Amino acid sequence: MDNKELYENMNKSISIKTPIGVLPIVIFLSGIVLFASFIFYNIFSIGNSFTNVKLPSNSVINLKNKGEYTIFYEYNDNLAKENYEQVSNMDISIADINSKNKVQINKTSANFKYSNFGTTKSAFLKFKVEEAGDYEISGSSKIGTNNKITISIIQGFLSKILFTVIGSLIIMIVTILSGIFIIFGRIKNNME
Repeated sequence: MDNKELYENMNKSISIKTPIGVLPIVIFLSGIVLFASFIFYNIFSIGNSFTNVKLPSNSVINLKNKGEYTIFYEYNDNLAKENYEQVSNMDISIADINSKNKVQINKTSANFKYSNFGTTKSAFLKFKVEEAGDYEISGSSKIGTNNKITISIIQGFLSKILFTVIGSLIIMIVTILSGIFIIFGRIKNNME
């Protein structure tokens, strides 16, 4: 085998005579759009799942499902310390409207936060209801302030966050693997 033939064989094995194509690029771009849309939609959906209540006051909230709920207090960064002191010195109670039975409220075991559009929600209490329905929530301050604070109530917060994270990772992995599979398939076909 002379040098010219060797050069031609090497050139044949490393060159791609036809373009890889538009399909992998379309898959990658579609994956990026789907990934971003999925995350944005789910974060927006989580934000809309909160029921906000101003305290101190008495309010009626509708809990659509039985099970465990988490209570967050809402603040912006400038008022974080002030709001926390106020909410930690507040007696909060929840009672079934029909039976008047009080719901047991406990502190959360983990401190998780949710930030959205300039406000942060920080979990601090949790409770469990045995049946869906209307509940009265009331709060009174132990330190004698009438400043209003906002608390937010949500069910299944952690499962919604996990669904968003795992779903977005699946979209990203499937997109990358699909694109790579198509690219390597075309490179293999071009080398034959």
